[in-house]
Amino acid sequence: MDTLDPAVLEEVLQSANGLLATRYLAIAAWICVVWDHLITFHQEVEVIWRDRKITLTKVIYVVNRYGAEICLFYVAYVFSGFAFRLSDTVWVARSSAMSL
Repeated sequence: MDTLDPAVLEEVLQSANGLLATRYLAIAAWICVVWDHLITFHQEVEVIWRDRKITLTKVIYVVNRYGAEICLFYVAYVFSGFAFRLSDTVWVARSSAMSL
């Protein structure tokens, strides 16, 4: 029976630990952003939403505030492993050349 080389096994374990840390950090970043959003929402309502007039400043604020939250949620979702399942299948793109 073949055994794994200890150096290869160590490299695989380090990669797995890095992936796990990336997953946790993505979720932690999203939780921090949501927490900040929840504790400052009352200020947002008072400053941004009291006046119904749409200005460039308000548009930039909304895109920055909610766009970052949506992007971080997507990143946390992808890194969580729920977005897709990894497999051992390797797909190779083949280029077709037309000869004249």
